[in-house]
Amino acid sequence: MKALVFLLSLSLPAFAGAPPQKAERFTHIAGFNLADLPSFEALARVFGKSPVTETGDAGGYEARTCYKSADDVRVVEFFHGEVHWGFTVRSPAADSKCTDSAALTAAVANVAGVSLGMKRKDYESTVGPPTKSTDQRVEHEFQYVHYLRDQERWDVIITLEALFQKGHLESFTVTRVETN
Repeated sequence: MKALVFLLSLSLPAFAGAPPQKAERFTHIAGFNLADLPSFEALARVFGKSPVTETGDAGGYEARTCYKSADDVRVVEFFHGEVHWGFTVRSPAADSKCTDSAALTAAVANVAGVSLGMKRKDYESTVGPPTKSTDQRVEHEFQYVHYLRDQERWDVIITLEALFQKGHLESFTVTRVETN
């Protein structure tokens, strides 16, 4: 895994001329930092009680919960697996069964300057040059090594995936993986 992370890091673009750690700013939402591995109980204290859906096991395990804004304009879905944590901010789907939350305001759903409905050029100006892109999808992947005391090494990968409809941001997913 470490060899793969190292090889991938050789081919990744720099984060708009800044260290890849700057991508950490996108891992914060509603006072939660994905690096802190927030619990679903802590999320419930802010957004309200919401069912948690669990699927898979071991390496394929994933747990999810979601919240819908009181004005039915946005949804935030939190998820985690064995080594990753993340969230998606998106427009509500017709089949969305997320818990209503008055705490999910437009300001809360604005992640380091990224917000639903923004134009693609503004998104790329905020996030930086994409790693991959198509007409409707833009991906960024940032990697760095986090050293703890005694030279303990953790490889961090932050992935941003944005989906656009008619040139405007429809969905934004942030995933943070940290392995040693």
